[in-house]
Amino acid sequence: MMETDSYGRTLLGEDRYNARVNDSYLYTFGLFGCLLLLVIPAILFIKKYIDNYRQFIITLSEKDMEKLVKNNDNAPFMKNSCHLIL
Repeated sequence: MMETDSYGRTLLGEDRYNARVNDSYLYTFGLFGCLLLLVIPAILFIKKYIDNYRQFIITLSEKDMEKLVKNNDNAPFMKNSCHLIL
C-alpha cells in the first residue's frame, strides 16, 4: 500500500494527488447521500404499511380471525411458500 501511495504522489504531484483523494471522498459521500434518499422513504413506507396492517388485525373479532386463517390455509399461493410470522 505504501508503494502505491508514494507512486501516486510522485506521479501526480502532492497537490493533485490530494485533490483527487478529496474528490473521491466527496463522491463517496454524495453516493451515500443518494442511497439514503432512496432507502429512508422505502423504510418509512414499509413501516407505515406494517403499522396499518397491525391496527387492522387488532380490530378483527375472533370469528373474523378464524375466517382469515381458514382462507389463508386454502389459498393456492400459500401451499408452496415459506410461512413467515412478523
